[in-house]
Amino acid sequence: MSWHYEKAPLNGGAPGDAYKSVFNGSGKNEAANLAREAIQNSVDAAADPGGSVRVDFRFRRVQGEARRAFETATSLTDIALREPALGLPKSNAFRDPARPLDILYVDDCDTTGLKGDPTRPSSNLRKLLMDLGGSGKAQNRTGSGGSYGFGKAVYSSNSRIGTIFAFSRTEDAQGAPISLLMGCAYQTGHEFEGKPFTGCAFLGTEVLVPDEGVRFDPLQGDAAEGMAERLGFEREDGLGTSILLIDTAVQPEDLVAGIEDWWWPRIEARLLEASVVDHRGEETVPRPKTRAHIKPFIAAFDSAIGKAPDIAGRQQRKLFNRSQDPRHRRLGSRRA
Repeated sequence: MSWHYEKAPLNGGAPGDAYKSVFNGSGKNEAANLAREAIQNSVDAAADPGGSVRVDFRFRRVQGEARRAFETATSLTDIALREPALGLPKSNAFRDPARPLDILYVDDCDTTGLKGDPTRPSSNLRKLLMDLGGSGKAQNRTGSGGSYGFGKAVYSSNSRIGTIFAFSRTEDAQGAPISLLMGCAYQTGHEFEGKPFTGCAFLGTEVLVPDEGVRFDPLQGDAAEGMAERLGFEREDGLGTSILLIDTAVQPEDLVAGIEDWWWPRIEARLLEASVVDHRGEETVPRPKTRAHIKPFIAAFDSAIGKAPDIAGRQQRKLFNRSQDPRHRRLGSRRA
């Protein structure tokens, strides 16, 4: 299979690296952004709205012959041909083919997967991979399948070559199981062989739509499952989505800290299970209570929900009186 680079429209448009630059200047480190946004996407796609989900982060290091086999499976040689024009950081993997390649899988469980007809713009897969800043999530309060406006940019921004794959098991409109897989690259607009391109590229199926142009669709069914196996996805049975980040600089310990900082309330409420597995296979489970700067907040949280007992002179849970009588001043009311 080959990567299909999107031709630049005559009137211009957003370049591919616009998807990567959303979090520039946010003041937060990349691992924290990844922990926050990736888990938010999964929480929003919970099979039981408001229920628990599991999100696992699995690092893998490929080198030598294994790296060459992986690059063949992902057709990265297509991207490497354009590397000088793609605006990638100097540390990107194409500059040193001999070094190990670090990749990261983000797997969720107890979610719906990327629902919707994958050939239509309204599908969650296309919103995740092809839509920048859309409002679909805000309009769907029952669980949109993720932060598809800008939060999804966190995946490509944590790949030094701006390249990711999405693999999802979901259900079609009739409730039948369906597997989907698609690769996307988000890079600088550039010229190649004398032609202008946006910097967005897709690995999937190229479909010519009469009178409209070319549409890029994901692989489906057995084709998606076979490709997922070649790329090293290891999903359990059941619905859900996995994202693969290629050539990442994120470190496992920073990712664990980001999960603890951003998701301790959900972990404490037993609505989130998470783990981080490094490239050696060592698993770490986030434990917010071990972090000194989080412990006071956890104590207050436990007290507020009645999980922790009152301690005289230190902490006490008080209930506000509620009244429908307009003569009683309400919390936050202003003087007349």
